[in-house]
Amino acid sequence: MSVKIFIVGLALLYANATPDNDLNDWLNFISKQNKGSSTGSEESNPDLTPTNVKSSDGERTCKLNKHEEGVCVDGSLCDGNPDATISFTLREKSTCNGIEVCCSRNNIRAASTTQLMAPDGCGFSNAGAIPYQRPSDPGYAEFGEFPWMIAVIRRSGDIGDFDDKYAAGGALVHPKVVITATHKVRDYGPQELMARAGEYNTRSVSEVFFHQERGVAKIVTHKQFSDVHVHYDVALLMLSAPFNLVDAPHIGVACLAPRLPRPGTRCYSMGWGHDFLNQDKNSVILKKVEVPLVESSTCEHQYKNTKLGSQFHLHRTLTCAGGEEGADTCKGDGGSPLVCQIPNTQRFEVVGLVAYGLGCGTKLPGVYVNIPELFDWVGGEFTWAGLNKSSFVYTA
Repeated sequence: MSVKIFIVGLALLYANATPDNDLNDWLNFISKQNKGSSTGSEESNPDLTPTNVKSSDGERTCKLNKHEEGVCVDGSLCDGNPDATISFTLREKSTCNGIEVCCSRNNIRAASTTQLMAPDGCGFSNAGAIPYQRPSDPGYAEFGEFPWMIAVIRRSGDIGDFDDKYAAGGALVHPKVVITATHKVRDYGPQELMARAGEYNTRSVSEVFFHQERGVAKIVTHKQFSDVHVHYDVALLMLSAPFNLVDAPHIGVACLAPRLPRPGTRCYSMGWGHDFLNQDKNSVILKKVEVPLVESSTCEHQYKNTKLGSQFHLHRTLTCAGGEEGADTCKGDGGSPLVCQIPNTQRFEVVGLVAYGLGCGTKLPGVYVNIPELFDWVGGEFTWAGLNKSSFVYTA
């Protein structure tokens, strides 16, 4: 998983790694820099109906035996003992996705309508609290484990499946505000984007609680954002309507960290970006990766020893995590949160957003937006917008 791309020779002139756009996108960045950088559109956007939205992928059939078709559903919704090894699909190239099984239509149960109340406060993980089959691969998150995770997707009518729509990761920091990375959204107008909360398996319609979608009314970016050096790489998406948190235990607000935990602290990042262990395809199920925080001076020294050279400088609005082979974020994860557990609690706070790197899954740490350095900026923008910043502030 990781925001990382190839760096061409021109980048060496700027002594900087590029964000997770592909090469053409990055070259477009360079060509635009002399035209002035955008600070985000302020035009309003028609409201996207604030209702729970069920995936539009439709029902997918599979083969139970040579005489009977079944349907791909989450294992928790299938009575009996379905055989997951025969859950290949008739109308898809892949098998039933991840934690789904091939279930007889007669054995499918309706999704639970139990109304579990969302916790009061930010940063709560609901892993294990919602009845849903657990993923067998530790590289996948549990349903509801990271309820603040947002998929920022494009709204164009001619776009096909989730892979085509997915634009960025983000974190919900207020029922109607998403924090993400500027480099992922700067080329879009608000009317071109929407935020999806409660997503998990992007090809499943059988989750216990459905995802919700909201339109973006305004994009607020930091005035000091640098295209080339990726400094101040933070943006707030002001939504056209708040998410419903009352009867959605799989959706919640993230805390923002006012200070970085000590280096070595084990933290998590998540997203649907490229799985470099699986042919660099976008992940179908929400991934998670455990990575240690890395001291800034150590990270800077490691990057100086790459093609970026001795002139590389890690700006104070950036920080690092990872450096363990095979555990990383990757291309497509840009804007996704890096969260650390708040000591002596079961709650988490966002310390970073995926920004850039060199390669995926190597011993070189990934670079993340340093949220504590931008904590006051977020608070100031909340005040300016008339919003209560206590939504993202941890209180015991």
